Amino acid sequence: MLGILTGVLCLTTACSGKSTPTQDTQAALETQESKATEAAQTETAQKETKAAMESDSEKPGEEESEAKEPVAVKTVTVSDNLAEQAKVDEQLMAEAQNGYTIENPFVVVNPYGNSPLTAVAIFNTEDATGVNLLVKGDQEQDNIEGTFAKETTHIIPIYGLYAGRDNEVTFTLDDGTEKTVTVTTEALETSIGNKAEVKTLDDTAYDFSKLTFVSCGGENEIAAYDSNGDIRWYCKIAGMPFKQLSNGHFMALTDTLIHPLYYMSGLTEFDLSGKIYNEYSIPGGSHHAMFEMPNGNLLVGSCSTDFSKVEDRIVELDRTTGEVVWELQLEDILNPEDGGSLNRTDEDWFHNNALWYDEATDTILLSGRHVDAVIGVNKTDKSLSWIMGNPDGWTTVDSKYFFTPVGENFEWQYAQHNVTMLPNGNVMVFDNGASRAKATNPDAAVTGDQVYSRAVVYQLNTADMTIEQVWEYGKERGAEWFSSFISGADYIGENDYWITSGGNMFDTENNTYDVSPMNQLSGNVTKQAYINEVKDDKLVFEMVIPGLVYRSIRVSMYQESNPYLDLTAKGQWLGDLGVTQTAEQEVNCENAVAGDASWSIVQKPFGMMFSGILTSKNEEVQPGFVVLKDEEGNQKVYTLGQMPVKQDDGSTLLNMSATVSGKGLEGKTYHVYIQTDGNVYDTGYQVKF
Repeated sequence: MLGILTGVLCLTTACSGKSTPTQDTQAALETQESKATEAAQTETAQKETKAAMESDSEKPGEEESEAKEPVAVKTVTVSDNLAEQAKVDEQLMAEAQNGYTIENPFVVVNPYGNSPLTAVAIFNTEDATGVNLLVKGDQEQDNIEGTFAKETTHIIPIYGLYAGRDNEVTFTLDDGTEKTVTVTTEALETSIGNKAEVKTLDDTAYDFSKLTFVSCGGENEIAAYDSNGDIRWYCKIAGMPFKQLSNGHFMALTDTLIHPLYYMSGLTEFDLSGKIYNEYSIPGGSHHAMFEMPNGNLLVGSCSTDFSKVEDRIVELDRTTGEVVWELQLEDILNPEDGGSLNRTDEDWFHNNALWYDEATDTILLSGRHVDAVIGVNKTDKSLSWIMGNPDGWTTVDSKYFFTPVGENFEWQYAQHNVTMLPNGNVMVFDNGASRAKATNPDAAVTGDQVYSRAVVYQLNTADMTIEQVWEYGKERGAEWFSSFISGADYIGENDYWITSGGNMFDTENNTYDVSPMNQLSGNVTKQAYINEVKDDKLVFEMVIPGLVYRSIRVSMYQESNPYLDLTAKGQWLGDLGVTQTAEQEVNCENAVAGDASWSIVQKPFGMMFSGILTSKNEEVQPGFVVLKDEEGNQKVYTLGQMPVKQDDGSTLLNMSATVSGKGLEGKTYHVYIQTDGNVYDTGYQVKF
């Protein structure tokens, strides 16, 4: 959440000398920081679940609370980080009126509390002038520079600071006036360490003007590395996927979990300073994939709205309103029982992990990991156009929709990620290669030292329905480069590919790289990601990150098309989660006992999220429900998600979670009860929508 304008530095001399902000600003900062801390304490759902899965140690809430006297009723306060953000903008704009000069600029580190390697500098000049900014790197090629237009009031975002040290930042005006200041940052704590190993660097081919941005696998973290493997930008605002939009902003998943294991409320649009411009809530949430359409709308991977099926629904969002203006349920064009891989489940039968739209043919490309296929769908009439994948195991789709391989050394892709259409119409994917067999032929599965992954480019001829493999990289790296999940491959220029083998794991106990994603939390599994650039069939860059990486992209910190930080823009909540489906259940709340004090209820403008942990006293998971009881005694009952986690002592931890949309509940106050493990609990909370 937002640590509002914490860590302010007003720098008065070159590389030294610090003064304090005005008393009014300081008081505002303390108030805002207190609010941010309070909000952050409520954001525990994901952390509690992950902690329960990773540790056997006793935690608050592991043992069921004994019956207690009813607790005092507490009203949940709506957590609105965009309203808090607006106060930051107001404070920064107020500081711009305080007469700071280039000799004595106002500098604040991490003003929005979620981008700790950034700062904002403010000063005024008598005449309009442009400003050049230089953040000094450890090596000259890792300097980061930005140029800003002529103004008299200069609000300069500073990107590319190193963590846990003093950073040298120089401002230069058009007339040559120069000022160097020191900006001090705190150390980082990340899931991927603080340093990557750069193993290969061809400085004749590598573009030093860009950084490598990675979205971390399994965590809401995004980091950017320079050519030396140092983190120069970091953000906890959101997670996978991470993309730059045409307006220069960035987009990723929100940090609000609405359904296990990783289905979030929607998408966040933000800049590198960590300011949020739009947060989109989506019925069915979001997970892996989004694509910016030519008309500016957003194509998003979602789930069935009741989550009975996941990762099998696509929606188009109106960019301005967040309204769903088009949607596709994949079971309307494919049989969920058809074409399955060895990875499929009944709930997650397709597992769409990528989206692309080809305007020339009005075709949406979808990557179904659990059917080992990329499918093309006509957007206008929602009809199946073609299927790119092994036709084995497909029994209800006409053979005319499949391609016939031509040429030499052809292989189908399996469990693929990150489908991309190249400028010449070819299709590229990251072929994870998990199992390399269909569910109809499990004995053909590739295992052990024989596993491999690769980036691969196919040439598709939809006129005669033939397919040719025209390029690949990674198979020659063998099992040591294998990633059974996540990962990606991007086109960055002619014969120039950026590849992320982001799920590489090694089981030290069994001495194998053939590790299932389900075992990633095992104590004997090490994790790393390979980031590669292959240009003209030559490896020109390789970086190894000590953690999982969902995907990586190359981005310049400062671009002419980037609007940078806009203090006048107000962050917006757009869209909604739809009306949450109720359960056909009546719950007797008369004898409810007090719930555990560690249980959490968070309310945001779009709805309410409950999370908690309970040690079960039953061998089997009992039905669970969230009950909202209004002042007239009427009930709204919703299904409670309960994920059982077996402990070493034989007990079972229930990781409980539920999200209830505010849509359809407006104007009323509800008391919140939980039924789980055969008991009904009074949480002591009431919510008002």
